[in-house]
Amino acid sequence: VDLVSPYAARVDEAADSVIQTVLGCSIDADTKLQLQLPSDMGGLQFQRLMELALLARLATVMETGPHVREQLAEWGSPVTSEESRFDNAHDATPGLAVLAEAGYALGLHGRPVKSDLPLGADPARPRAPCRHTLSALLRAINTAKFDTLWGRADARNRARLWSASGPTSGKAFVASMALQGVAFTDTQWRAALRWRLGKEERPAAGSRCQLMATSSKPGAETCGHLLGQHADHEVQCPYGPLVVSRHDLISDLLAFFLREAGAVARREALVPEMCTPKDLAILDVWAFGTPDISDLLLDVTVRHPARDTYLTKASEEPGHCCREASRDKEKRYPAKGGRTVVCFAVETWGRLGAEAEAVLELAAGTAARRDRFARAERYRPLAAVAGTA
Repeated sequence: VDLVSPYAARVDEAADSVIQTVLGCSIDADTKLQLQLPSDMGGLQFQRLMELALLARLATVMETGPHVREQLAEWGSPVTSEESRFDNAHDATPGLAVLAEAGYALGLHGRPVKSDLPLGADPARPRAPCRHTLSALLRAINTAKFDTLWGRADARNRARLWSASGPTSGKAFVASMALQGVAFTDTQWRAALRWRLGKEERPAAGSRCQLMATSSKPGAETCGHLLGQHADHEVQCPYGPLVVSRHDLISDLLAFFLREAGAVARREALVPEMCTPKDLAILDVWAFGTPDISDLLLDVTVRHPARDTYLTKASEEPGHCCREASRDKEKRYPAKGGRTVVCFAVETWGRLGAEAEAVLELAAGTAARRDRFARAERYRPLAAVAGTA
């Protein structure tokens, strides 16, 4: 640890400089904290090397210590406290200090538990440590960081943190660049990062929204809304193309995913069962044609947690906007004729609703089974020839 620490600190300093260059702005303590969090906690998984080295050493000592002490015992003498220095438990002290600073101590089998006091005389030497110790330590540390960040944030930033977290939120930021759909341009990458971190670029003070109404005729009405400190108006302004194009892009992607799963997917499908005298039920995606996806009706909606109608509860409850969206869709499209509409709700910082997550899991599972069967069919003639040889 003593050998690694100076170099790890220098790497962390260099990384901060690179991050500021990429973002095009300075980063404060809260931004550094959010960067370190995993993507499902609203972060970007940019772990500090210094802290990681200390926790990794602690995990290694706990997982290998029993084997070292077992070998010492086989040499013919009991393991005394003096001899136990060979298991390197003294190297665990800095890692234990990192845990203690976050409000954790090592409990049974070396797992971190919320406690301000040591739970044993020799916490780095559990008799039977669990596997994946480093993952457990990092999860505890990251939970403490999220709680710290959330505790000192205002209502809008709390809503942003909840919205940026979730099972699949932010995965595009940490996915392999070889995957289709995650190859951002530099401008897109910077804008997306700054939006996620609450560092979005702002126009000059006193600027007003210049987006025009749907009509493109001369003299068409402009929005004229006074732009504030954050981009809350821009992401939900009904003027201009953004709201419609964003909605259509998500719908098109869903249809593409479902076709990849082997289903027939249609856009803008009229569903007579859901129609009322005042409202034609034209749903965004209708998928059918496989045993798993026989009649799937999807209605896409994008909600902004910092909107005045949502902000209070969205700052306290993760996924509040998505749940409200599902309730709205249930009222508008109640189940009829044996058919149900699934609300595919997305929040502007990336969180998906529970129903949306389930749709993606369904599509991924169906696509995986389809690929497996396709491979089996491809190699069946070869297997038949091999069997007759």
